[in-house]
Amino acid sequence: MLQHSRVSTGQKEPTDINKLADEYLRLSYHGMKAKDKGFNATLKTDFDASIGRINVVPQDVGRVLLNLFNNAFYAVMEKKKHVSDGYEPTMSPPFVYPQESLTTKLKFTCMTMVLAFLQK
Repeated sequence: MLQHSRVSTGQKEPTDINKLADEYLRLSYHGMKAKDKGFNATLKTDFDASIGRINVVPQDVGRVLLNLFNNAFYAVMEKKKHVSDGYEPTMSPPFVYPQESLTTKLKFTCMTMVLAFLQK
């Protein structure tokens, strides 16, 4: 779970963050489908083409993205179990590159991790 907190020995390299995010989003999605044959979700990608390449360690950022996407898919699976028919899980991970830093905002129609934690 805390794979992204490991010390990295990787080198930073110019990376297309949109392509990397799309790759790990689909990897996570297919991993969830392999675990639960009945799982299905709509994937909506709205990547900012102006981001271009940024200097990151792709393996490290990929692990973080995979963890976030897996958590999001798990949350939508849980919500689907608890709501009536008509709920359609949706994942939409847009990236925004404001000034000096890269931020990501995951939007998904599901229970948030904070609410799940507070309910325990």
